[in-house]
Amino acid sequence: MIIFSWNCRGAASQSFTRTLKEYLIMHKPDLVILQETRCSGDTARRTIDRSGFAFSHVQDANGFSGGIWILWNDPNISVKVVRSCVQFIHMEVTHENNHSWMLTAIYASPQERNRRSLWSELRTIATGMSKAWLLVGGFNEIMCASEKKGGGRTDLHACAKFKKWIDDCCLIDLGYIGSKFTWKGPVWEGMERVFKRLDRALCNADWRTKFAEAKVDVLTRMRSDHHPLLVILNPQLASRYERPFRYEAMWITHPEYKETVRQNWNYEKSLDNTLIALSTNLSRWNKEAFGHVGRMKRRLINRIGGIQRAQANGKNPFLERLELQLHKELADILDREEILWLQKSREMWIIDGDRNTRYYHTRTIIRRRKNKILKLRNNEGTWVEDQEELANLAINFFTRLYQEQGDTIQLQSSKSYSKIQEDVKRNMDVMPTGEEIKDAFFRIGSLKAPGLDGFPAIFYKENWDVIGESIINHVKSCWEEPSNIKNHNKTLITLIPKVTRPEFITQFRPIALCNVSYKGLSKILVNRLKPALIDRIAPHQSSFVPGRKIQDNILIAKELSHVMRRMKGRKGYMAIKVDFEKAYDRLNWSFLNSCLVEFGVPEKLVSIIMISVTSVTYNVL
Repeated sequence: MIIFSWNCRGAASQSFTRTLKEYLIMHKPDLVILQETRCSGDTARRTIDRSGFAFSHVQDANGFSGGIWILWNDPNISVKVVRSCVQFIHMEVTHENNHSWMLTAIYASPQERNRRSLWSELRTIATGMSKAWLLVGGFNEIMCASEKKGGGRTDLHACAKFKKWIDDCCLIDLGYIGSKFTWKGPVWEGMERVFKRLDRALCNADWRTKFAEAKVDVLTRMRSDHHPLLVILNPQLASRYERPFRYEAMWITHPEYKETVRQNWNYEKSLDNTLIALSTNLSRWNKEAFGHVGRMKRRLINRIGGIQRAQANGKNPFLERLELQLHKELADILDREEILWLQKSREMWIIDGDRNTRYYHTRTIIRRRKNKILKLRNNEGTWVEDQEELANLAINFFTRLYQEQGDTIQLQSSKSYSKIQEDVKRNMDVMPTGEEIKDAFFRIGSLKAPGLDGFPAIFYKENWDVIGESIINHVKSCWEEPSNIKNHNKTLITLIPKVTRPEFITQFRPIALCNVSYKGLSKILVNRLKPALIDRIAPHQSSFVPGRKIQDNILIAKELSHVMRRMKGRKGYMAIKVDFEKAYDRLNWSFLNSCLVEFGVPEKLVSIIMISVTSVTYNVL
């Protein structure tokens, strides 16, 4: 279903009809919401007929201001108006498969005192809301200073009140794709033209869960000074990729789980081949023995309901015992479901405390929706929406980013680094012990996102008694023969937005998701290097070093700027800002090798490190 919402600033003219028809042809919405139509009665009816709509609900304008219309053509869509007034229409929408949810079309008054009454009414509705609920339209408020550009000073107190109202109603902002601002205002004297994000879509957690893939497009502005919004409930995201294997932490709760791992763990094969075979067998076991948690939960609830109805006819000891047994099974299923959504939400028990499944489910959907890339601009500034084109955009960008450019410059320094002390050096390349290997794997976050093989650290921790020997042998074999590392050095790149609403591929931060089998080895390398390198890192390197903070350099830069502004005399001063784009990832590997040799890192350890950083292969997730 597609909902089109537009503050049209008057609907009586021919130009409105032409513009609306153009939008309808381009986007084919199922439901149209128009605000500030500025017309009523016969004029409104003629305009609606001229636009070709079979069904409508009209909230008349108040003189030459306001007016909200709900328009649709599909007879399979049912709109039941619950409350209709000057600033909003609250309705129940039912469409395909009898999906029913609440929709509120908003036209908030430009007068702050009138908006107060709107917020109060909607807060009352929110208190008694038990269904999925979407609110869309013109709210005539902004949430923060970044939602405004130009004009006078932002009223932060008003922003805070609007944000508090959203929180009080337990609503979620659906965000947007496209233009950051939805309203183009006037040019104030002596100031820039004002732009604001006055139009938006909000929903409660039930609606966000019901329509997990829903998105909001901000369309091109035509005729009106407001951009229309297009709310797409179920966007068709065609994917040409199979869903990769992902280990589920909830499997641990099943009584047959440990034995299944034991039977399918091959001590003779290499670790990478064993994990591939195990992933196939666990996927099959999940379907045949573990089952779909959601379906099992619904089946148990239905059986319990049937037993309770049967017991109303008379006492039955067998049914009483069966009901108790089913309640125990249901409790187990609910525990599994909570673990499932906890893992997917990437939240932590220690931070969140005793949360429920609904919380984790909602957090998962919000996180996925925030991180999903639906639309980006290419190098020419043109919007790209096709999933295959977006994938090529990312691949081409990272191919160029990681390409070696120019000839290698040999390290030439008149001042050598201080060498690593011999007693420290002796312990750096000795074979790791079984206890050291186990400690490295157990220090990895249990539910951190896994790499390409799909196994997170919790799998290794829960099954160490079964697989520990293989893991220790794997790490030791990589230590003896570093070329073995490349079999596990297959990394996924996931893109995390660096800004709230990214438009270009450069506005994403690439995060490497390594296999835990590789991550454990790299942790051992880090622990070996850390004591030797800490004293060889320059004092002005303020980040990624324990005990140092990046804020130190920010304060220094601020002080330099302040001093330069106050300098007097004929001498000129200049500050140069050097931007190292992905400095570490663009580092030449031969330069890194030269630095490690210069430090005096043992040859064996240098070999392991260089194989680790040069043998990696990337897949963009």
